[in-house]
Amino acid sequence: MLVKSSPSPLKGLTDFPPGFLFLSNHPALDLLNTELNFQDSGFDLIQTPEELLRWLLESKLVTPETYQETSQQLGILSEVQKSCLMNHFATCRRLFRDVLQSEGAEPALSDFNRFIQDFPLTKSLVLANDTTEHVAGVSIQETSTLPFPMNLLHLVIAACLDCLTRVALSRIHQCENEACVLLFWDTSKNQTRRWCSMDLCGNRMKVAAFRERHKSPRKK
Repeated sequence: MLVKSSPSPLKGLTDFPPGFLFLSNHPALDLLNTELNFQDSGFDLIQTPEELLRWLLESKLVTPETYQETSQQLGILSEVQKSCLMNHFATCRRLFRDVLQSEGAEPALSDFNRFIQDFPLTKSLVLANDTTEHVAGVSIQETSTLPFPMNLLHLVIAACLDCLTRVALSRIHQCENEACVLLFWDTSKNQTRRWCSMDLCGNRMKVAAFRERHKSPRKK
């Protein structure tokens, strides 16, 4: 696994399209890709509850109906409630990154476990939408026991847990462009993926390598 603890800064935010990036093949890694380094300082794409909710929608972790309902609820939150939510969100993202960087070693794993214990989930059986993948015709649904808005964090935590239990850490890499901090899950058959995206970095780096190989020698 290649997850650098001190990623190089991006050369310029204009190199990347506006909005969230969904290039990693897993929502939890897309979540980490909302936190960038730019000119030796952090640049966070999720700084407000509204941005968090929009990310959940674009990640397909909430439905458009839930998004509309939750948007109205966010509008009546106090600044203290919003600050508390975002502080816990930032902690969750940081602890999840620490687990990946340590490859599941201590104390990162224990720190993450202590955090998620404060956000318990209840499990129940519900009718499955796709019965072809569920022999019994039912699936497990996890529900937060916490009141709004902290219940939004259970969606983030669930994505992180799914990544840690379903994705081999050896297949999580950072883009080979040294100026890029984006992570991805390499799902290619031969584990040969090198770039966050061919459009963003792959083609650019190939062109740069080609120019370097064919650079004309300077005249003396």
